[in-house]
Amino acid sequence: MNFKRAASLVDMKFFFSSSVIFAGAFVVNVLNYVFTLIISRMLGVAAFGEVTALFSLMLIITVPATALTMLMTRQAAVYSIQGTDVIREMFLLLRKNVFLASVIFWLLFMCCVPFLSHFLQIAFLPLFIFSALIPITLAASLQSGTLQGMQEFFMLSKQNILNALIKLFVSIVLVYLGLSVVGVMCGLVLASLASWGYSYLATRSLLVATGDSVVSAAPFSLRSIRALFSTILLTTLLLVLLSNLDVLMAKHFLPADLAGQYGALSTLGKILIYGIGAFITVLLPMVSAAHAEGKEIGQRKGANILALSLSVITGASLFVYVVFSLFPVKIVSILFGARYLPIAPYLATFSIAMACISLVTAFINYFVAVQNHSFIYMLGAGIVVEACLISLSHATLGAITAMLLISSMLLLVLMALNYALFCRAKTI
Repeated sequence: MNFKRAASLVDMKFFFSSSVIFAGAFVVNVLNYVFTLIISRMLGVAAFGEVTALFSLMLIITVPATALTMLMTRQAAVYSIQGTDVIREMFLLLRKNVFLASVIFWLLFMCCVPFLSHFLQIAFLPLFIFSALIPITLAASLQSGTLQGMQEFFMLSKQNILNALIKLFVSIVLVYLGLSVVGVMCGLVLASLASWGYSYLATRSLLVATGDSVVSAAPFSLRSIRALFSTILLTTLLLVLLSNLDVLMAKHFLPADLAGQYGALSTLGKILIYGIGAFITVLLPMVSAAHAEGKEIGQRKGANILALSLSVITGASLFVYVVFSLFPVKIVSILFGARYLPIAPYLATFSIAMACISLVTAFINYFVAVQNHSFIYMLGAGIVVEACLISLSHATLGAITAMLLISSMLLLVLMALNYALFCRAKTI
């Protein structure tokens, strides 16, 4: 099979898989924005600011779960050529260690609750309920990673839709009953529980022992897995900080009303990230599987998938930027209402920052897939730059947006440089 033929097959599989994820992501995004539309009006600006801060905090405290998902995704994709028995063996090995880790992590988080309550200016009870996400998300991460790594994108999409539906309806009911931020947190926890239950049943049906796999062809140990997990964990933490540090710092530095407005700005700006997430979801397992083939053609397949992902993200970013530039007031009015109109002038600028972060995320997923770790230092430097810039200039919505834009553009340049120096020569 020549390279052009292989590239054609990659294109077809990439776009078919992406279309499945994209369709599921579209439904999830609609449900999430209905959630935002309703909850932002029911809670008011200050309480909605607490919710957005907690959602950003959720992405940070679930970093171990996200890293575990990435680990299982990569390894399941790599071992898929050996059969399900190898994946099942690794799944069972990791599951034995997840429960203990979840308990330890939950206890550590509870020790930090008083500090977080003071720093974020949020009451203790919502944070306590919120803490239940730690063991739930860790338990679910192995299942989600397995589904993604085995490229069961239809099941993965159904799981995400179930989560969004339950979060929407439970939160609306509980907020209507007067539970405010506590009600939203209860909705989030119940949705995560349901999502875990579905992924458990889905994974159980896939990982049925067959006895046909060649386990010796894909040896692994808990020690080697821990080493890889440590790298992915650090990567995931930095990625989450990159996307959410600005919201948390805005909640700390700005008055309650302005922090709520910045939370709305961030939610709108992340339409792009949610929209193109399908292509990044597909990128990691497909590049991992291609890279596992070895040889020049497998490496070229991986490079081709990265190029496709970057092209789609760039095109989507341009579209979002044009729409946000032409209709900022109308978009804010429809989705959030007149109380949030002060964010309209910053919407287009914020979308550029989100475009840069989306491109950075695609590069990083590629680096993880091909086991290139040199990017971590650059990513860490970018996070430090973002924190320093916002600490120096945070008096207004425009100031924080500008600092986020500068740091994200710098980081994109660093990621492209890392690819050119350490990956491109090996794959093209």
